[in-house]
Amino acid sequence: MRRPWKSSKTREMIANLRDAIPEITLRTSLIVGFPGESDDDILELLEFLEEIMFDHVGVFTYSQQKWTPAGEYNDQIIDSLKNERRALVMQLQQKISEKRASRFIGKTMSMLIEGKGENNNGHPIAIGRTVREAPEVDGLVFAQGQAEIGSKVKVKIEDNGEYDLFGRLL
Repeated sequence: MRRPWKSSKTREMIANLRDAIPEITLRTSLIVGFPGESDDDILELLEFLEEIMFDHVGVFTYSQQKWTPAGEYNDQIIDSLKNERRALVMQLQQKISEKRASRFIGKTMSMLIEGKGENNNGHPIAIGRTVREAPEVDGLVFAQGQAEIGSKVKVKIEDNGEYDLFGRLL
């Protein structure tokens, strides 16, 4: 895709960011199934993800476009293998995301309220996000209590899932 990538530079940049901002949330997007991609390439990617431990990762499969240089490559990857590789990366990332999110348990965070609902017991919950969740692509925060949509409130994080945080409003 003509995008120069040096893992050593990426590792260094992420280490510097985490040193400067220990609570930083990092997200990236990846494409799997690019023409010529090998099993070794995927293993290298999985090792990289395990080492770096991004908080959020989006994984997309390469889509051949005839008008692009890569669209003319002879070593296209079949769709079933692209999907298998995507699933493999996402399976690993779910575990990483859950582990990364657990560091917020016990912390108080600011939360923007975007919706309301009820839990399984019929008690009110506020639904929103903190600075670590991007709209429409990352998880949400579900907090016991009531707050107006659009308000910014404090939430104490008590639990987490693969992508979501759970807590109570303060």
